[in-house]
Amino acid sequence: MGRNLRGFIGACALAVAVLAGSSPAQAAGWLKAESKHFVVYGQLDERTLRDYALKLEDYDGVLRMFHGVPETQDAPRKFEIYLTNSSSFDRLWPKAPEEVAGFYMSSPNDVFAVAKRTGSDKDTNDYAFHEYAHHFMMQYFPYAYPAWVVEGWAEYFSTVDVHPDRIDIGRYSDGRVGSLFDTWLPLKDMLGKSVWQLKDDEQRFRFYAQSWLLVHYMQAKPERRAQLTAYLKAVGQDGEDPAAAMWRVTGQDAQSLEKSMRAYVDGKFFFQRLTRKPHADVEVKVSALPASATDLLMEVQRMKRGVDKDDRDRFVADVRKRAAKYEGDRFAQLAQADAEIEYGARAVGEDILQRLLKANPDDVEALRLMGESCLEAGEADPDRRAEFFAKARPYIARANKLVPDHYQTLYAYARSRSTDPDYPSENVLNVLLLAHQLAPQVDEISLRTADAMIRRDRKDEARVLLKILANAPHGGGGASEAKSMLAGLDAPAETAAGGG
Repeated sequence: MGRNLRGFIGACALAVAVLAGSSPAQAAGWLKAESKHFVVYGQLDERTLRDYALKLEDYDGVLRMFHGVPETQDAPRKFEIYLTNSSSFDRLWPKAPEEVAGFYMSSPNDVFAVAKRTGSDKDTNDYAFHEYAHHFMMQYFPYAYPAWVVEGWAEYFSTVDVHPDRIDIGRYSDGRVGSLFDTWLPLKDMLGKSVWQLKDDEQRFRFYAQSWLLVHYMQAKPERRAQLTAYLKAVGQDGEDPAAAMWRVTGQDAQSLEKSMRAYVDGKFFFQRLTRKPHADVEVKVSALPASATDLLMEVQRMKRGVDKDDRDRFVADVRKRAAKYEGDRFAQLAQADAEIEYGARAVGEDILQRLLKANPDDVEALRLMGESCLEAGEADPDRRAEFFAKARPYIARANKLVPDHYQTLYAYARSRSTDPDYPSENVLNVLLLAHQLAPQVDEISLRTADAMIRRDRKDEARVLLKILANAPHGGGGASEAKSMLAGLDAPAETAAGGG
């Protein structure tokens, strides 16, 4: 199946203009829809939320089929996504650029995505599908991919179109096509740079569009798919320059490859259509969050992103005011305790947690937050760090006993052992490896795991992990630290080679 792209641009612009004026209706309280692989939160009616969870399950099935991941191979944890309206999103990220439609967060505290529902369902789907494609690839196929492959691959699958009787793969990326008919980013830059290395939003937009197009072009024919496989091996395993490797495996230089890509846009643009049977019985459990979630859920998630230093006093005061409306409500108490520990009065937060634990010694979230509070106190006071870290361990151990294999708890335990004279012991390294296996998307855990591997003289394994981090398309502190650690690993060999 195919269609020329140029005639499609005007229709896209009209559709965007019409949809921008609409906004989906929102229910008052927050609901949670939980399926086999997803947990979806939203202020939506039950049917809409349930249908969205089913659509995500369909999408997961497409990714599994395309990548050869069997249905029986479950991810170690469900992917959480929050569907918000504009006002809720602004509470979660008050200073977000206006054009931001959502974000993906992976930290030692949580892994989740947020999608803002301000236009069509397709806009929300494209964003959620894009981020889940990243998450899926990191979970099942971690590798040192070039940045353009990481983003182009996610863009390629973000346009999967799910219908009751069919699923289309490889449709147009509506948000990207316009820039393909304008000046292009030089292919050498697109192939060799990360998103964060580009100078402005215009270049970054072109990067996404051209990356999507090149993935689409390479997927269109079997011989090109074979070239892409050879390319990934050359770059990810052999360390070949991303641009030079592309010229070599395709037999085209920059000028001829750009010409081929432009011709592909102007010609028949093929996608795959799969027929499907009606839904099998997919269980989706929908439940209501406590009323306090309306006032505090976005604030809880905001803390996982981090609150700007200048806003912290106002933020804590606001959380206190919101929590005071729900006396005796566990969710409100946990939210205030978290805010006090992070940005307010630690003693007040710990007192709230101790009251919760007195009422229920098996409150896993209260146990985890108490452990985290002790760890943070130790980080803030180097002279008493070992004391605070030891104080954290009973809380962490009990939380892990109640809910085993929770990556946050495992990582907290490994941190609590970092003051041990023999750190990292074999047991601590195994704990870190398990935490990394459960949440390979979290850079901080990956870096600490790589560091522990190096300390235990498992440098080759550490190098593989660090290369993945160093190639992160959006850069950041994790990528910079990974590059620094790689340089340190390679330094002795270079010194030896240069000596004599």
